[in-house]
Amino acid sequence: MATSSRSMRVFCLDVGQGDCTFVLPPDGAPAILFDCKDAHVASMFVRHHRIKKISAIIFSHLDVDHIAGGQQFIEDFLAGGGAIEYVYIDRDRRLDDAKTDGITAKKLMDFVRERGLAHKLQMLTPRADPAEVDRAHHADWSVRIIGPRQETVMGVARGHLAEEANVYSAVLRVEFGGKAVAVGGDAPLVSWAAMTPEDLPAAVLRIPHHGGALDDGGPAPGWSAQHLYDTVRPEMGIISVGTRNQHKHPHADWVSPLLARCTTVCTQVTPRCEPELQSEAGVLAYRDRILRERWAEDAAPAWRHRPDKRNKHDDPPRNEVPCAGTVEIVLREDGTWHRLPRAGSTHETATIPLFQRPWCKHGPPP
Repeated sequence: MATSSRSMRVFCLDVGQGDCTFVLPPDGAPAILFDCKDAHVASMFVRHHRIKKISAIIFSHLDVDHIAGGQQFIEDFLAGGGAIEYVYIDRDRRLDDAKTDGITAKKLMDFVRERGLAHKLQMLTPRADPAEVDRAHHADWSVRIIGPRQETVMGVARGHLAEEANVYSAVLRVEFGGKAVAVGGDAPLVSWAAMTPEDLPAAVLRIPHHGGALDDGGPAPGWSAQHLYDTVRPEMGIISVGTRNQHKHPHADWVSPLLARCTTVCTQVTPRCEPELQSEAGVLAYRDRILRERWAEDAAPAWRHRPDKRNKHDDPPRNEVPCAGTVEIVLREDGTWHRLPRAGSTHETATIPLFQRPWCKHGPPP
């Protein structure tokens, strides 16, 4: 049976611990970027896809693993002749904080404002002006921010900052052909519980908070990780995670209910899914092998994220780190979808099914 040639593509890039998601709409419409941890990987992506215009850059919230590469990427993209229509960004913490997140957030917000790109994130949240919401709508596809609720965001303007900045994290919904991809940011259960129920079901769920705790912001009555997955009903899960993350992501308590129902892939191989990979040499050797085989199978783009912040922006590519790699979701207008890496690939063997790994007690799904 012939499939439609029109498609909408969602790329969860491997940027180590953090997030960077590109949406390429149908018919050559401008790209949309959701979070940017790594400027190098994002810049390589736009060059590879010859992207010259971005309609929106959306920062889900101001955690450093979601915004660290934002300023550098914008500078490089504009310097290379690219155009950016809007940057959606909102304050979720004290910007005079001496901590790294506060400093980085203030620099980014000041930079965006000075460039005249700023636009309030709240304008795309529920209950906003319909004209603003429709900005991201087209005849048969949409990219919408479905959370947090506008009253949550407006609380920041009144100086009511929650202890957990994650409650302000935006959640993105990409829809085409009757199928959707939900990109969870770091939104905890209290945020999901407040969203419009009709917006939640999705074929693919980028797992919130890198597979970490979903209980930030306090309890959500009646909600658990299991309830979240039962509500979204994903056919596939994606965990954006870094091999060397200090948070022990992903956590079995939050991921196991998902593994029991659907295929789940990670952007990196981590000691959480391969417990024997505890040494630096072991991780690199293992990922080098996976990388070689993955490229041969899936023709992955020839770039990787940088090893750590000590490497300057203009370091040569030889300092890039091998990784499991980017996950691509393709939505077609006929309602079908597929993913890369393909089922049965070496990437899949390395990172899924996680239910076979010793740290997860669940058996395979039926």
